[in-house]
Amino acid sequence: VTAAAALDGYWREPGFTDEIARRAALVHAHLERIAREVPGARLKGRGMMQGLDVLNGDMGARVCTLAFGRGLIIETSGAHDQVLKVLAPLNIALPLLEQGLALLHGAVADAVAGNTRASVPLFRNPAPAPVSDKPEIVSEKPKRLLPKIKHG
Repeated sequence: VTAAAALDGYWREPGFTDEIARRAALVHAHLERIAREVPGARLKGRGMMQGLDVLNGDMGARVCTLAFGRGLIIETSGAHDQVLKVLAPLNIALPLLEQGLALLHGAVADAVAGNTRASVPLFRNPAPAPVSDKPEIVSEKPKRLLPKIKHG
């Protein structure tokens, strides 16, 4: 029920569907450019659920590994795990979407070139926060993000 209320709120916002179409077109354009670098590759899907068929699972696995090293999680699908799936949120910020697609493009380029290590510095986790022996005290009650729905 909460998910339905959230979706209902988003879909009622003016321009929401236009923004989804804009993001979908951006994904499609980036995937078309990436596909030109992979012999025989083809696009699959539509809207914000698109993928790139790289023809074999070994290539898909190499791309996933290289993308992960850059801080991007990409999954595969298809009978041989040969389709790289792009499943970004409908409301993803455009700069973040462009950054993710650029990371994917770099991972594909490295995989096609046969590189097993990324040609750019790999993603590094930040240093862990210092551990304190004092418990953290939270004084604020968490804010409700969605309206409370009455059941009945």
